[in-house]
Amino acid sequence: MLKIHCLGIMQSKTGSALVEIDWPADSQVETALADFGRQWPAAADELGRCACAIGDAIVPRSYQLQAGDELVLLPPVGGG
Repeated sequence: MLKIHCLGIMQSKTGSALVEIDWPADSQVETALADFGRQWPAAADELGRCACAIGDAIVPRSYQLQAGDELVLLPPVGGG
């Protein structure tokens, strides 16, 4: 299972701050996001605007997930 931490609008769209998906051990972030979007279609339209992080590092969607990784979805924020 891959744990995905949902912040901001992603938490609103999934109804949870933490979700889990099944994922093949050799997959990239991009593959995990596609699976995430299928399981939470209301959040799928926001994925393109989110940055992805593992721990303290922003990672590209081509990042190869490792056992124990927890993905964080960072939606854009605005303020005034």
